[in-house]
Order: sequence, then C-alpha cells, then structure tokens
Amino acid sequence: MLGVGATACGEASGDSGKGNPESTPDGGDPTALRLRDPDRERLRALYARLELRRLLETLDAGGAAPAQGALAFEPAAAQAEAPAEAPALPARAAPEVETTIVDDAHALAALARELAARSRFALAFVGLQGPGGLPPEPAGVAFASEPGRARYVRLGAGIGSAELAEALAPALGEGSGARRWVSRESKRVQTLLAERGVCAALPAFDVELAAFLLDPAGQHGTPALAAQQLGQRLTPFEELAGRGAKAVAAAEIPLEKAASWAGCEACALLALQDVLAPRLERDGLRALFEDVELPLTAVLSAMEREGVRVDEAVLERLAKEFGSELERLEARVYELAGERFQIGSPKQLQAILFDKLGLPSAKKTKTGYSTDESVLEQLAASHELPAYVLAHRRLAKLRSTYVDALPPLVNPRTGRIHPAFHQTGAATGRLSSSNPNVQNIPIRSESGVRIREAFVPAEGNRLLSADYSQVELRILAHFSGDESLLEAFRTGADVHRRTAAEVAGIDAEAVSEDQRARAKAVNFGIIYGLSAFGLASQLGISGSEAQATIEAYFARYGGVRRFLAETVEQARADGFVRTLFGRRRYLPDLASRNRVLRQAAERMAVNSVVQGTAADLMKKAMVDVFAGLRTGGLRARMILQVHDELVFDAPPGELDRLSALVRERMEGVHALRVPLVVGIGVGEDWRSAH
Repeated sequence: MLGVGATACGEASGDSGKGNPESTPDGGDPTALRLRDPDRERLRALYARLELRRLLETLDAGGAAPAQGALAFEPAAAQAEAPAEAPALPARAAPEVETTIVDDAHALAALARELAARSRFALAFVGLQGPGGLPPEPAGVAFASEPGRARYVRLGAGIGSAELAEALAPALGEGSGARRWVSRESKRVQTLLAERGVCAALPAFDVELAAFLLDPAGQHGTPALAAQQLGQRLTPFEELAGRGAKAVAAAEIPLEKAASWAGCEACALLALQDVLAPRLERDGLRALFEDVELPLTAVLSAMEREGVRVDEAVLERLAKEFGSELERLEARVYELAGERFQIGSPKQLQAILFDKLGLPSAKKTKTGYSTDESVLEQLAASHELPAYVLAHRRLAKLRSTYVDALPPLVNPRTGRIHPAFHQTGAATGRLSSSNPNVQNIPIRSESGVRIREAFVPAEGNRLLSADYSQVELRILAHFSGDESLLEAFRTGADVHRRTAAEVAGIDAEAVSEDQRARAKAVNFGIIYGLSAFGLASQLGISGSEAQATIEAYFARYGGVRRFLAETVEQARADGFVRTLFGRRRYLPDLASRNRVLRQAAERMAVNSVVQGTAADLMKKAMVDVFAGLRTGGLRARMILQVHDELVFDAPPGELDRLSALVRERMEGVHALRVPLVVGIGVGEDWRSAH
C-alpha cells in the first residue's frame, strides 16, 4: 500500500460575516440607498445550489459555511423563496481525507475482507463516468467506510477489473446476503461487475437517485450536493480529466490526483447518505426509492448489457429509399418555390415563404419570422410548399438520427446496440434513453414506423411487445373518480366512442369516425392541458367549435373537471404535486405573476400527476417482470422500454409462458379503480410485434 496522505476535498464554502437584514424602504431616505454588505450566507447557499464555483471561491473564503442541513435540503424551487431571516447553522470546515493506494493482490484481499465485515461502504470509480451502455475499463476505484479515510485500488497491470470483481464478490455480490454498498452510479457499477462475472447485490443507497426524488429540478452531482448539503467544495470530474478536446483518458490522470479525487468522492457519498436518507423518509419517498428506483438499477443494467440486435441490411435498404424520397421532395420544393435554395436554412426559407410567396408571418424570432414545425403546419393550410418542407425535414431527421446513426452504434464485440436508459432524465419520472434515443422513434408516420423493422431478435428468437392500453386515461379515471369514465373502462367499452356519444347525446352506434377522433383528441388532450386553440389546430376546426367541444366534454365529465381544479389548487397550496406512489414535482411558477408561466405550471401540475403515475407503474412493472423472469428460469430477456411498452427477445418455445408472466405482472402491478390492460404482440421484428 502507498499512502497519498491527507488531502483536502475542497475549501470550506463559508464566511462568518452577516449581511444587513434591512431591506430597501418604500420611503425616500437617501441614507437607505447606501451600499451595504451582502448577505453572504444566503449568497453562498444560492451559489452552491447553482454550482457557481468561481463565485463561491471569491466570496470571502475561510469563514462560515452552510452546515449540514442548512436550508434543510429544500428543493430548488423552495430555496428560491427562503426567507431572509433563515438562520445559518454553525460553521463547518471541509474535512480532509486520507487516501491509501492499494496496488497489489495481497492488499486487495485484505481490503475485500474488511469490506465484507462492514455494514456499509461507499465506492467511487475513476473512469466509469458516461451516459451508460457498456462501461469502459476504469482506472481505479475508491472505498470508504468511515469519515476521512479511504482506500484507492489502482487498476492496471497488477490488478485488473476482473480481479477486482472476483475479490469484491463476498462483499457486494448477491451471495453476500446484504445490501451494503453506496454509490452515485449504481447501474454502471452493476454493469461493470456483471461484465466481469459478478452479479452484484442491490445497492443500499444511490445518492443521485435520492437527490433526484427529493428535487427533480435540482443538481444531482456529488460536487453540487456536497456544496449544498455539507458545505464542502469537491472537485468535479471534468476538472480532474479536462473538458472537450482537452480531456484525457481516465488512465492518464496522475495516480495521486485520481486517488485523492476518488477518496473525497467516496467519503462525501457516505456523508450524503446520512443527510438524504432521513429526508426521503420525511417526504414519504422511501418506499418509492427502495422498492422501485433501487431495484430498477439492476433491471436497466441487465437491459443495457443485453442490448438490441439491428438488421443492418434493413437500414441500408431504408437509407436508399429515404434518399430517393428526399430527392423527390427537394425537387417538388424547388418547383413550388420557383428556385433552388437551402431547405435547411431558416433564413433562406423565411425569404421564400414570407418575402417571395407572401405567406402570413406569425412568430417573430431574433433572426426573423419563425419557420418551426408549428408555423409550417399552419401555413400548410394555405400553400403546398410548407407541407413539402415539413415532410423533407422530418424524413431527413429520421435518416440522420436513426438510419445513418444506428450502424456505427453496433458494438463490435456483441454485434448489438446498447441503448442507455436514464432514471433521472425526466422530471415526471419517465425513463429517457440515449445512444440511440429509442423513446423518440416516431410511430405516427409510415417512415417512422419502418425504423422499427430494423430492430430484430437474436437468431431463431422472436420479439414480444407488451403495451399498456390507454394507461394515462385509466389513471385519469382513477384519480377523478368520474363515474362515466370508470364505467367505460370497467365494461371494456371503446372509451373514445363512448365519450363522443355522451358529449353529443347520441347512441354509440351513431358516432362517426370524425366524432370519435375529436373525442380521442379531447380525452388525451385533457391530460396535457389542451386549449381550444390547440384542439382547433390539431383537428382543423374553428376556435369557437373547439371551445364548444371542450365545454361540452366538461359538462358531461364533471369528475374530471373537479380533479383538474383540485389538483391545481392543492399544488398551489403545497408548491408541488404527488403521483400515486408519492413522487413529487415542484412547480414554483404556480405563484408567478406572469400569466403564461402560471398557466403552463397549471397544465404541468395535472400532467405530472397522471404521467408521473404512469411512469411509476411502468417502473414497478419492470421490476416485477424482471424478478419473474429470473425466478421462472426463462431465457427470455427484456431489451427495451419505450413509453408504455416493454419489448422482449425470447425463444419461440417460451412465448406462451412469457406472455402469461408479462400480462400477470404488468396488469397486477397496482390496484386502481379500473383494470389495467396490456396488449401483447409477437413478430419477427419490432414493427410486426407492436
């Protein structure tokens, strides 16, 4: 072992000075306008929350800092409203961490035995940072089980990640029988270990997930949380490794710096667990954290490692077809414009649409009138050109985002793509994805749906798709308690046809397809705060007709109207909304004097309750289905999650058992006032299975 010695994680972000509590008076006393000392304690809390590190460094370093519990970890929205008289807690110096380097097998074995005897320990990798998927070989990992002391295992010639995983198996493998490890990147740690043959037990705590649940809009990195919660300044990894073109590989970071950074990070994780865990309990989030979010890390790790097979021959064929179609669209655009121009140039498109063709301009931007999608859709009603530009733009984006981008993402070792799934990507709690973003593959256009043809199962297998039917409307029925909606879902009626019939006062058999389409738009639009203008634009009807349609809907569905009003009223009183599982979303703009911001927050309040509950149900279903696959000994694998859909890669002989398991777990995930219904399809590719 080599000792790095005691190294400071960062200077204490405090100051003992206090600002003048006086506020600017309403009167005209000139002496009241004199320059006063700043309120350093409030400034420091603000700078820490916003990660304004340089301002923190220049704010009279060396004095009092917000101590642990300062501002009581109120979310960013609540902190903005913190009263001037909020008391500062006693100053707290940044602790030093003594980090010892472990670089031989004997020392690693001793460390592993010590960790196996501990009730908890934190670990922080150097070189595991990234979006997800299959992680690279890290440069090292620090372990801390007590304040101020850490061990850093250097990975390389002497100790590789495989040797590390084998040594740690008794301490954090499933066979250890305990959830004792703490991290900020639990999913990637599990992936790294699984790739080296060790199936890790679930973590005891994940700092990033806990911070996200407590404040989805806040900063969730360790440096930001340490500054906000512990009064410490930690060095961000980007400062250690460099940014952009100047960034160096983790293995190139000097050993002492890497060890010091990781040791400070690991110790901070332990301290942050002590701060955040009680607040999860306080806010009613512990069950969601421990029963859903933490187990989901193992599910997502397995999905990312499994990956998805793509048929590159299909992508090559689509590339040629899309290329030919783009050429046809370009020719038609030039014909309608009467000249050639750069279709992708907003400035040149503005000149064609508004100057040459004289089409009505709408939204003004800094560079002229807007040519965004909503504007082009409106203009398409009066001229062909905007419609062709839209078609060209959408097809070009499909080709660049998926058809051209997917082949380079195929892992040469596995022959599959490995999308990364993120638990902290959306404030509603929905999963997001990257490399590629499978959530955004369009399904409402023929070209978009065809992208799914390239997603195929392993050789000899089939894809099974399981999709919740109208889950958000069912959640709306549950929360609103509206008897008409409840009965429609309980009896299995066509809810859109029934809505159209009830609003129009006619028999369901007499409802036209146009009436059903309007009812469907209103049913789903209510969840997203649909306005008369939005409905009119969507259906191509007048504003007055759209307004009458919405009013007729609310007249018939009084329970829904009441739910919307009560949700906004409660959110305004609390400052946040809750999902069925207790997930919070803070909405400070509900108190805004700006009408546009306030109304947007009101729409967001309802949407967050409904969509957030749908996200929680899906996450819990993923955990339950994953457990069922393991206990049932099935070879089928969950490979994708997109909105309300799960996709599995399965041997043909398991399809019946898999269908029964998936339906049982997804439909039985949580009892609502109406039944949850899952549609299941099987196919040779994702499109045919959906």
